Amino acid sequence: MPPTRVGGGAYWRNDNWFVRMGLLHAFAQNDIAEFETPTAGYNLLRAEIVHRRFLKYSPWGPVEITTGISGDNLLNVDIRNATQFHKDEILLPGRNFKFFLNIRYDADRPSGPPGAYYKARKGQGAPAAVYKASVPWSGWTWAGLYVGGNAGASFGGSLVETTFREFSTDEPLFGSRPSTRLDGAIFGVQAGYNWTADIWLAGIEGDMQYSRQRGSLTDLCPGNVCNPGLAPLDAPVNVALEHKLGWFGTLRGRFGTTVVPQALAYVTAGVAAAGISISGTVSGVDDAGNPVSAAFDNRLTRFGWTLGAGLEAHLIGNWTGKLEYLHMDFGSIPTVVPNGTISTQFNSRITDDVVRVGVNYKFDKIGAVVAKY
Repeated sequence: MPPTRVGGGAYWRNDNWFVRMGLLHAFAQNDIAEFETPTAGYNLLRAEIVHRRFLKYSPWGPVEITTGISGDNLLNVDIRNATQFHKDEILLPGRNFKFFLNIRYDADRPSGPPGAYYKARKGQGAPAAVYKASVPWSGWTWAGLYVGGNAGASFGGSLVETTFREFSTDEPLFGSRPSTRLDGAIFGVQAGYNWTADIWLAGIEGDMQYSRQRGSLTDLCPGNVCNPGLAPLDAPVNVALEHKLGWFGTLRGRFGTTVVPQALAYVTAGVAAAGISISGTVSGVDDAGNPVSAAFDNRLTRFGWTLGAGLEAHLIGNWTGKLEYLHMDFGSIPTVVPNGTISTQFNSRITDDVVRVGVNYKFDKIGAVVAKY
């Protein structure tokens, strides 16, 4: 049976904006059948922001643009569905966000403020919506030089292929594939230049980011494999490994289209560089049973590739705002650590996923009117 639940929320809207937030509390479910397990209570927090705008004059005729972001399980709590058969093995999704963009072309009139629901009267449709009047389109152009700043979150990871080898013969003894997360906040700046042709855009952009992403892991080679001659002494080889990504930058091409004059959707790809540090210790015992250890610190600048997509919109004056996603891959980074009896080799495959928001200032002045519009 589903547990008792209680909740509430609040919302605010005007002609263009709709904002709402709701909290649901589910009580623990302890009234269970035979062989069933109880489920703990939880608090589910949700929020949504929606913006709607009607453009009467555009190269595509009248259009209505709806954009927004919604967040679910914002408290990032562990939630198990009391009625789900596999509830003990499966958690519902943690904190997550959804971004959406909807464009209605050939819109003869605005459909009304976001978040508004109308009850049709008998024999009539919904009442006409009150909406701010649109004005003819001004001469904004995406072409030209721009600079800006950004902030966001980076969700990286390192998959490590660890191989333990006999030091004298280089014979492989044992292997494993541990992994670690490299999550953290990022801040940075960007600059670029755009060229436009009709509704198409091509450009180049470079950025530099400050990051304090780091993660650590432990691994070992069992004593009966790496040190069988010391039996019955259990003498494993232990590894403590830390990865750091202190900064990264990209140089990318951009190709996109103006889905409406004020909104640009684009894909982007190019090269990436990052400052990466791989450090740690390998400890064990030698053939006589004496403790031995080796510390290492591998610092390097690593190059890779990046691919992503984004949305950018004109805000006011020469300012634009953007939302962007990038995936970066820096390949496998080898590190070899001998400690006297065992040689340990690490191949760290480092990838990173970046979600960021930013603002740009475009130096080209806005023209009065674009003739083709």
